[in-house]
Amino acid sequence: MEKGMFVSDIQSANLTVSGIFFVMEKNLLETRKGEPYLALHLYDRTGGIEARVWDRAVEFSRYFEKGDYVQVEGISHIFNSRIQVRVTSIESIPQSGVDIAEFLPRTRFCVDEMWRDLKQCSRNIKDKELRGLVRAILEDQWIQNGMKN
Repeated sequence: MEKGMFVSDIQSANLTVSGIFFVMEKNLLETRKGEPYLALHLYDRTGGIEARVWDRAVEFSRYFEKGDYVQVEGISHIFNSRIQVRVTSIESIPQSGVDIAEFLPRTRFCVDEMWRDLKQCSRNIKDKELRGLVRAILEDQWIQNGMKN
């Protein structure tokens, strides 16, 4: 299933929001008038954003839990000088339907270049035993495979 928008794409008010997000927080609350609403914190690899479900909050609350991935439709707006999403539709997505990499932070730099720089730095360690330990770690195949994925 395609991710759609990222949190970083939601930079202004009145944007149509459509994407899959991770539910970091979910709270069913009440307004001052006693009306239920859902307060959500949605995340992906680019950051987090607050979201609110005002209509059908109790019903939508049954569709997903904290820690779930959800398909969200809504409109961005500004509340207390911050961007927030007013959710109009939300449904749970099975974890098998998402690419986990879209929800984990990652560097904007080239991993291969950083790996080469790290190896170069390790060559400059003066202490022979410490240099040997660091080099052994960097040459470990399991570590190399993990660093490049």
